[in-house]
Amino acid sequence: MHYDTVEGRGVHIINLRFRLTSYARRFIARIIASVENLADFPDIGREVPEAEEREDVRELIFQSYRIIYLRQSTRIYIVTVIHGSRDLSGMDDKPWDVG
Repeated sequence: MHYDTVEGRGVHIINLRFRLTSYARRFIARIIASVENLADFPDIGREVPEAEEREDVRELIFQSYRIIYLRQSTRIYIVTVIHGSRDLSGMDDKPWDVG
């Protein structure tokens, strides 16, 4: 697997490159399309309940997946895309606790 960073319009995306089925490619393209408005509307997502008092951690729902992002003053970082059934409250290291 190889990855590189793609930056555009204030949204920071890690681009993973590995062999994907055509369905997976379409699915990923649709996820990326769903976050493109974040550069202009960073508060469009709701606050993440597991992030407690952090207003900078937000999420968009795409089908059954949570797209969790970190909103900073000039950038948006997608920190994870996880299935909606996953419970993040019991995790020691939260995806948004990057450092």
